[in-house]
Amino acid sequence: MNDGIGRISPNVMRKIRDELGLTDTPCAIQARLGSAKGMWITDVTDASQEDWIETYESQRKWECDWSDEYHRTLEVKSCVAPLRPANLNLQFLPILEDGAIDKLRMRNTIGEHLAVELGKDLDSMKTAIKHPELFRQWAREASTRSSEPRITSREVPFLGGLPNDEQDKMTFLADGGFDPMQQKYLQDIVFLHQRKKCQKLEKDLKIRIARSTYAFMVVDFWGVLAPGEVHICFSSKFGDGPDEYLDLDGIDVLVARSPAHLPSDIQKVRAVFKPELRRLKDVIIFPRTGMEPLADKLSGGDYDGDKAWVCWEPEIVDNFRGKPPPVKPEFSLERDADKVKIFLSEGGGGIDAMLEKAFAFNLQPKLLGMCTSYKERLSYYYNSISHKSVIALSWLLSELADQAKSGIVFNDQHWRHLRNRLVGEKRQLPNPAYKSKMTARWAEADHIIDHLRFVVAKGVIDHELASLTDFYKMDPAHSYDTDVVNYWNQFEMALGQPDRNGIPRASWFVNLKRNLRDDLMACSEQWRDRVHPRNDFRSSVLGVYDRWRKIEPRISSSAISAGDGGNDDGGNEHRSLGVSDDTAARAFLRQQNQTHHPDLSHWQLLKASMTFRMFHDILPNFTWQVAGRQLQFIKAMKAGSGAVVTSAPIPVVPRLYAALRPDNKYIKQVMAREAGRNGGGGEYYDDADDDDYNDVFEDAEEDFVAYPDLDRELAGLGAAVGGLVVR
Repeated sequence: MNDGIGRISPNVMRKIRDELGLTDTPCAIQARLGSAKGMWITDVTDASQEDWIETYESQRKWECDWSDEYHRTLEVKSCVAPLRPANLNLQFLPILEDGAIDKLRMRNTIGEHLAVELGKDLDSMKTAIKHPELFRQWAREASTRSSEPRITSREVPFLGGLPNDEQDKMTFLADGGFDPMQQKYLQDIVFLHQRKKCQKLEKDLKIRIARSTYAFMVVDFWGVLAPGEVHICFSSKFGDGPDEYLDLDGIDVLVARSPAHLPSDIQKVRAVFKPELRRLKDVIIFPRTGMEPLADKLSGGDYDGDKAWVCWEPEIVDNFRGKPPPVKPEFSLERDADKVKIFLSEGGGGIDAMLEKAFAFNLQPKLLGMCTSYKERLSYYYNSISHKSVIALSWLLSELADQAKSGIVFNDQHWRHLRNRLVGEKRQLPNPAYKSKMTARWAEADHIIDHLRFVVAKGVIDHELASLTDFYKMDPAHSYDTDVVNYWNQFEMALGQPDRNGIPRASWFVNLKRNLRDDLMACSEQWRDRVHPRNDFRSSVLGVYDRWRKIEPRISSSAISAGDGGNDDGGNEHRSLGVSDDTAARAFLRQQNQTHHPDLSHWQLLKASMTFRMFHDILPNFTWQVAGRQLQFIKAMKAGSGAVVTSAPIPVVPRLYAALRPDNKYIKQVMAREAGRNGGGGEYYDDADDDDYNDVFEDAEEDFVAYPDLDRELAGLGAAVGGLVVR
């Protein structure tokens, strides 16, 4: 009744907490100690300060003499953690429908949960893009990528000028001050991400049931629970709003374990609260009493680390009637029962024979996956999991799941024989529609998974994506950004505006601008030639990005002299630059020996601003992929200089930026305060008119002071070359 689980002293659990740096003391761990493995739970009756760990025969896999210190080392694989709402495993759906009292109502209930969760997900994005803090929170929660790349590099991985990961792109641009409601490139990333997410949701059917969770299964060693009872307590409030739980008491719940194939693999039991077990939190405690372990009823589970799905949603639980396990057929499976001790008794030759036999056995093809797929197709063909043939194959799968441990010999010949005996004539069964890209017609969606995918999910997703498109059209975003372009415009106004003779104040500026435009055009042509589906995207982008980074300011002395005009009218508003002036200009642009990172020198920022000015609408992907880092920096500088902002932008070093995460409590309080200022509950959004992006020199004098760093450097350049007028 306690297969795979033992007890451990509270004092050892406290030491585990301290060693692993945990905030709270776990009540259960999955671990290995010498020859024993499985789960250990805190002995709630032990008030001593002693250190002890007990093991049972079901946990011990071999005889251990404990002489090796590593055998006396407790290896912790996982600890219990606060429980969260769970998604409904697709294998549970046919079982829930099969055990339903009202099958149509069960199907509609699950469909409603799917529709509500899909709608919530899409609505949360619509709300988030209106508020920077919420948007950053949403983007982080929307991430499905592993954090391993950033852990390895200790920074957010970039591809060219933007983070490599889609979610990191969104947060990076939002951190710089770009608004997804106004900047079209960012808005397009959000829309494409949401569309891909919807396609994945439609395919995977992640049906979130708010009143459900996955919890480690443990056993009641103290005999408090009666047969058919379970105990579950939460370490923190589970749920939100009116549905907050600290425990489940006096209600029916469903329990199941994956994989699930038989109609009996979901059981209805009674959740009760027992004060004696209150210290065991975030686990589900099964009774020790009864004729057979409850875990064993759930597709042959045990207590060595299996998790149970627990559901207390009334609309699902009340409409479900559990079934006893069906009769198991006789398979007459061949088993290799040789023990290791037999080979050891034969000396060295026996060891070689044992290794040879072990390799031969384990190198045989494993047919569990193929048999599972066939059983799924057969169940789909009959649209039933209770058909005699389907039940027989389900029992076979439970045997094959432990093939290695049980020594079952099972090959293609055995499979063909059993299939013909259990199923009858050989059938070439088609794949289920829900596993294909083909959309089933409404009338053909008889299977519950087909119905949920092709009727419910697709209908909701198509409607919501159309609604999202209409939402964007109400307040169209633009590819242009005045703040970004004005960085170059400010530079051009200071150095490139003509004097009263029509000659630029800095004669080298004309040549610099012309050469930069030519270099950027050549770089954009390389992007057009290389970045397409036939080529590797990453290497193509890096090639273009490397060329863009290497574009340097080209200010030739001959070109400067040629622009001189040959005379001076006596005024001192313009003069030719010599070689020393050329050097001063280059030093200013490159910002050599300055504190700025080379990628954020004046030249890199000016080059990025010009790139944006030339290509923001015709080649947006090129623009952002090569110059995104600089564009984000320019935007952040401007965003930190507005009248309503009291603080300057705050630079963050890469290794700490990789560790940043939104403060959910802060965001919740900010949004509540904004809602209060706007009438109590309404969404807050500052719908100010966009700048007129067609007139790039509008309010140029005002924009000039928006970049104080560039302002100071331009003044310094004027002093270096002498006589340069900077307004």
